[in-house]
Amino acid sequence: MKYIVVLWLLIIGLGSCSTDEIEYYEAGRYLYFTEVSVDSIKESFFFFPGEETIGVDLLVRYAGKPIEEDMTYRLEVDENLTTAQAETDYEVALEQVMPKGQMIDTLHIILKKTAALEMENLQLALRIVANENFQVGPLDSIQSPRIIFTSQAVRPTWWDQDVIDYFLGAYSEVKYQLFIQITGISDMSQLTTAEKRIYSIRLKNYLIEQRNAGTPVMDGNVEMSVPVL
Repeated sequence: MKYIVVLWLLIIGLGSCSTDEIEYYEAGRYLYFTEVSVDSIKESFFFFPGEETIGVDLLVRYAGKPIEEDMTYRLEVDENLTTAQAETDYEVALEQVMPKGQMIDTLHIILKKTAALEMENLQLALRIVANENFQVGPLDSIQSPRIIFTSQAVRPTWWDQDVIDYFLGAYSEVKYQLFIQITGISDMSQLTTAEKRIYSIRLKNYLIEQRNAGTPVMDGNVEMSVPVL
């Protein structure tokens, strides 16, 4: 008898959760950024020689009642987290469109190269705001990651501890430049572990070839090396 009561309580609990979820999604339309686990996105014109602009895309996801026609949504610049100036340093439309029948939209941001970036970092942060078509999602998901950009050399976000330990070793400007030159890529954030290993081995093989030729590649006062096996 005890087990029957417990089972019945579980069924009631599950039923109430399902009802709450249905009511939530039928109550309106909600928008939020998908990159909630990322604090910042870093970009540098240093690694894009000859380029005057860099494009950054953010994903805005939708939940709620079906979208039966194109609907506009609004963004605003978070002035407390932004040092870049509109038009001069970046371009982004603060009124966007969520297409009919879609659950996700790509927000395009253009960063501009200016002389100031040779000496400093600039920062841009956006926030989703409610309008007549959409409400905002949870508060921790309506704020975009901070977009930090410069023309100085900076370690990319994807060059994390795993990359240091298992693929490329400690970061340096010289190593990053050589990695781009040898592999033709500047971003490993979307690569699989196997692909990261392949590109890291290309750099390692080049370093071995240079050492065998009597012209080892130096990184400061030491010979450059990478730990990938």
